[in-house]
Amino acid sequence: MIKHIETVEQFEEETKNGLALVDFFATWCGPCRMLTPVLEDIDEEKALPCDILKVDVDKLPFIAGKFGVQMIPTLILLKDGKILASTRGYMGKPQLLDFVRKSLD
Repeated sequence: MIKHIETVEQFEEETKNGLALVDFFATWCGPCRMLTPVLEDIDEEKALPCDILKVDVDKLPFIAGKFGVQMIPTLILLKDGKILASTRGYMGKPQLLDFVRKSLD
């Protein structure tokens, strides 16, 4: 299940151990809205070995700032709270799966 992050504390708890793919988005962002069903499909299929988290940059600007997010959507792959890889902009399911898998190699 995709987790919508509501607080800084929740974000820190969810990302401190293991793998997490974090989607930095805003509700008004068209490409962000296009990315949501891609992430939902990947999550439903359990196609990736990581949790999927969504962070609304308007509600939690501190987290976005901490990771230098300047464009949305931005996807950041974290391992134990540390950045493994990041990418910006919309991407389809094959590209997104490829991005994560290559980042884990």
